[in-house]
Amino acid sequence: MKTTLRSGFWLIAAALLALAGCEGGGVSSDGQATGGDAADATVGDAAPATDAAPDDTTGAASKLGTSAGTAAITGGTLAVSADGAIAVVADVERDRVSVVRLADQNVTNIALQPHDEPGRVVFGPPGVAFVGLRRGGAVARIDVDKGVLLQRRPVCGDVRGLAWDAAKGSLHVACATGELVTLPADDGPEKRRLFVADDLRDVAIVGSGLQLTRFRSAQVMRIDADGKFDDLFLVPSVQSKPGAFTPSVAWRMRVLADGRTIIAHQRGLNAPIGLFEGQGGYTGGTCKDGVVHSSLAVLAPNGASITKGALGSLFQMPLVVDVAVSADGKRVAAAAAGSTRVTVYAMEQILASKDEHCFFGDGNLQATGFGVLELGETPVAVEFVPGSETLLVQTRAPMLVVYDGKGETLKIALGGEKTADPGHDLFHRATIFGMACAGCHPEGREDGRVWTFEPLGKLRTQSLWGGLASTAPYHWNADFADLGALMDDVFVQRMGGEPMSPDAAGDLLAWLDKLPVPAAAPGLDAALVAKGKALFESTGTGCASCHSGPRFTDNQSYNVGTSMGPLQVPSLLGVGARLPLMHDGCASTLKERFSNTACGGGDKHGTTSKLDAEQVAALVAYLASL
Repeated sequence: MKTTLRSGFWLIAAALLALAGCEGGGVSSDGQATGGDAADATVGDAAPATDAAPDDTTGAASKLGTSAGTAAITGGTLAVSADGAIAVVADVERDRVSVVRLADQNVTNIALQPHDEPGRVVFGPPGVAFVGLRRGGAVARIDVDKGVLLQRRPVCGDVRGLAWDAAKGSLHVACATGELVTLPADDGPEKRRLFVADDLRDVAIVGSGLQLTRFRSAQVMRIDADGKFDDLFLVPSVQSKPGAFTPSVAWRMRVLADGRTIIAHQRGLNAPIGLFEGQGGYTGGTCKDGVVHSSLAVLAPNGASITKGALGSLFQMPLVVDVAVSADGKRVAAAAAGSTRVTVYAMEQILASKDEHCFFGDGNLQATGFGVLELGETPVAVEFVPGSETLLVQTRAPMLVVYDGKGETLKIALGGEKTADPGHDLFHRATIFGMACAGCHPEGREDGRVWTFEPLGKLRTQSLWGGLASTAPYHWNADFADLGALMDDVFVQRMGGEPMSPDAAGDLLAWLDKLPVPAAAPGLDAALVAKGKALFESTGTGCASCHSGPRFTDNQSYNVGTSMGPLQVPSLLGVGARLPLMHDGCASTLKERFSNTACGGGDKHGTTSKLDAEQVAALVAYLASL
């Protein structure tokens, strides 16, 4: 695939930009694009935001803004009460929750602990909302009438999805570490704790059971009321020139009232990607030739695909991190965090779409309720107000944009300064070809994909967490001495981005260097972990001779018996959270790394072929603990 521009692409882009308005503009009260900064003004009679101190159950008081700008965009951080009166906004970058009374635009901010990184929000019993604290490993219970934190309850290492079962008075919590935990509405004992699968994302009530997604694989799973595995669905693949696109990175799942499911996800190209000199390779100049697309899929209640495959590439909608459906099921809103726009599609358009085509979403938003809403700010979450046509959009500003579906737009400032981390912006903002760093490295992590590059062969997306600045040179074959060199090749040549100055590359590296290591696997046997640590550090295995230091790498390259020749030693921090393993993804589990002699070069990659089953189990437990 070449990076040659095609005139049709530019004509379409110009037409869409004319509809959307200027990239840098805001949105006025009449719904038109303006040249102002949307973060600086509040239209209407919005009341000033007030800050509520943390409840005593949180421990030591925390300060708003301690994590400002450091947390990656997660999407899906907004919920509205059933009566449409209150919106609850989780602010992942400022470690706070905003409670907004929509009638008078009154805002109360509730401070959380530093680096809690609040995520999903769900309303529970009357007057109560629950917020998942991703990095804090807990669920916050909020009194939305008083605007106070009632309880902070530890749950698991990485809280992701939440679902409230009103009939049973139960809160279901899905964890990235694999647990599905069921809690009561109050501070009573847990009702159930299951290990389902790693990398869980969203959870929803479906009939008498539950439906869950896995983040990187975009798998959809169901378990019955007894907690037993019921079924597994796959978001459809797409056959399109020049090859097949398969789903990945399920940013957001929504289950509709009629039992259908809509999933905002990405899809990636399985065909070989050419990296020959002067050709680039990540985009071919049209909206459907890029190696990563934002897409939507609609599944029937029985899991069968309703859409014809997965919906085609969402044109000018890079990094769709959230999706919402109106109460009548006719409108679908998608927030593209790689841009400054939200697009509202007609559900009937989505269901009738052809997956081999670019998908635009026709209509004029101000006139019809369908089309593009240009915000001038990065959208991170969307939600329809129940029983109305009103759409709410959360932005990084921080701001809540209220669009009434008839052309009137109101901005509610949530208080606090706008974060200004140029590294964060560079990582999430898409190039003109719709490619963003976060597309292959969602949430600052990685997509789990194994790509085929010509002439290099199969290479797995590498992780970025755990102190990237100390692990240069970069890439599997260590061909980039620093991040600036890498960005010149990958961001500029392959993704079509603007050339990056040394200062800009430094800003990006400074932000990436702060990305935290994922939580370790739950329920590890401490004695087994200790035995594995001793084996790892022993001269007999030789593991620590290369995987040394605080990040478990000496930053050198060695031939470990694979087909690629010398490979740089990767960090092992969080290795259990980045399956499959090895440069070509040949090991689907930690155990397979040691049991499959064809994966990893045998004793050229640590002397491990003679280890017995118990010793392998110990090494696996230790690695899973890192």
